[in-house]
Formats: sequence, structure tokens, C-alpha cells
Amino acid sequence: MNVIVHSPTRVSLSSESYILSMADCYVPDWRQRALVHTPMSSKVLTHYDEAHSTREQPRDAASVKRYGGKVGALVYTSPCVRADTCASISRLARALTFPTPELEKEADQCIVYLAQTASMSLTFDGHALDATRLVCYSDSDWAVGHSTTGYACHLAGASFAWASKRQMCITASFQLKPRSWPRQHAQSSSHTFASFLSRWGLSSPTPHLCLWTTAAPSSSRVIAARVTSHITSIVATSRCLSCTLRASWTWSTSTPTR
Repeated sequence: MNVIVHSPTRVSLSSESYILSMADCYVPDWRQRALVHTPMSSKVLTHYDEAHSTREQPRDAASVKRYGGKVGALVYTSPCVRADTCASISRLARALTFPTPELEKEADQCIVYLAQTASMSLTFDGHALDATRLVCYSDSDWAVGHSTTGYACHLAGASFAWASKRQMCITASFQLKPRSWPRQHAQSSSHTFASFLSRWGLSSPTPHLCLWTTAAPSSSRVIAARVTSHITSIVATSRCLSCTLRASWTWSTSTPTR
């Protein structure tokens, strides 16, 4: 971890040293490559689906080891300061046992992207707007068969904690448990973080919880009823926990872009 102290109230964190070492190890010619603007190409989902459809076919042991080394090295960057690569690395990590040349190229692109932006950092600024206010965002998307849920926590103008999970199975209770996880986790995490910040000298940090959901329009009355029940449960539980944790919260809905 690289730490740059700009002033007594402003500090930046990056993984520049680790990223450059990783790039030199796995993609030695990254300095000669064209500028990369995204950590993965627009075809990565297609490449993954193709690899997944042939996952039962035997793979060359050397390619599996090489791919695993690259993705394993990438994993260490996302939990620290590079949230912009989380989605890419998560997708690549699902194919550790059935890699393809196309997916390995995607891994190389992610490494090159990180190397070219190695100095990108999280900057915490004590003079940022509402710098002492802890804000946690929680989102649930049930517009797809296997839902995706997650949360992110922000303080002093930067994110410092984030997580995302994909629902592994679909059951009759799919509308409640998988989507209540990010809300509950965000709320409990905000309480924990607020306690730590208080001990570190931040006077009375008040967590603010922003809850979102994305629901696809459905003609099924059963699905609509489940979604309505889930939203009602979120609002009721959030109000209860907000009183318990002494946190403010807001509720918002959105619809996916078609």
C-alpha cells in the first residue's frame, strides 16, 4: 500500500508499487501496449459464457496455472483501493478451472489497465463536503434471474468499504433474503464504522443509509406481490434499525434501462 500525505487533513492511498510489480511479472511488455480505457472489453461476458459452456472439457494444466496466477494476483488489488476493477476481476475469477485464450487476454487487459493507471488512488479529504458524515449505499437488482446485491461506504470524499454478492440459487423466498443482505450488512457495518470513528476522535459521526432497488416490470401478479412485500419489509426494517443505530436513511427506486 502506498500512502501519500498531502497535508494534515488530506491523504491518498494507492497500490501503485504492487500493481507495477504484478504487471512486470505477468505482462512484461505492458509499457509498449496501446492505452487501455477499461479493465475489460465489451465481449468479456460472451467470452465467459463460451468458456462456461465448455467447462467439462479438459484444459491444459499449464494454461490453467498461468491464468490462475494472473487472476490470483489481480484479486489482491480490488479489496484495497481499486473498486473500478471489482466487476472485471470477479468475472475472471469464476473461470479459474476452465480458462480460454480469450479470457486470458481479458486478464491481460485488466493488468495493463491497472498498470497504466497505477497511480490512481483514494483520497480522503477532511475539507470535503460533509467530510465527517458516514454514508452507506445499498443496492439490490432483481431484474435478472440470479440477483446481484451489494453496498458501499463513503467518508471524507472517498469510498473505504464495498462488497457485492450474486445469488447462487433461486427459491420461493428469493424476493426477501438475497436482497435484504446488502441492506442489513450496510446498516450493521455503518454502526461498526461509526463506533470506530468515534474512538478515533471523529465527533458523533451520524451514518446515513441510502437504499436502492431495481425491479423489472412484470405482468405476473405473484412476482409483483413478492416485490411489494420485499419493499415493505425493507422500509419497516430500515426504520426499526435506524432508530436502533441512530442513523438517518433514504429510500429510492429505479428501473433498468431498456
